[in-house]
Amino acid sequence: MEDPHWDFWSYWTNAAGIDDARTTTHRFSDDFNVQIQAAILGHGVSLARGMLVADDLKAGRLVCPFQLPVRSPVQYYFVYPTNRHHDPLLRDVREWLKQTAEATVAGMDSHWGPTIAPGDREIAARQPG
Repeated sequence: MEDPHWDFWSYWTNAAGIDDARTTTHRFSDDFNVQIQAAILGHGVSLARGMLVADDLKAGRLVCPFQLPVRSPVQYYFVYPTNRHHDPLLRDVREWLKQTAEATVAGMDSHWGPTIAPGDREIAARQPG
C-alpha cells in the first residue's frame, strides 16, 4: 500500500540493507487513512510517518515489526505569507503545532527505535532485529 508518486519502500529497504527488494506492489488505496485502517484490520502492511500512527502504536492497534525507522525524503511545513511573520495568532498556532507534535511522539523510541537517514546501511546493520 503505497503512494504511486513516491517509492518510499525503496528508502526503507535500502536503509535495511536489502538490495533490489522491489516486488509487485498491491496498493489498496492512495488515501493514507484507508491504508492505515486496512493495516489495523489485518489486510496489509504500510509505511507510515510515526507521528501519524503514534496513537495506534501506543494503543496496540498497530505494531512496528522492525525497529528501523527511516527519515522521510519529504517533509511537512507550516507556511504563511511573509508579511504575517510576526502575527501573534500565527505564532501561537506555530507553537501549538510544535508542542502537539512533540507530545505525540514523546516516549515512542521503544516502538520504533532511533531514526536513521535513508541509505545509512552501517547504522541499519546495527539495529536490533
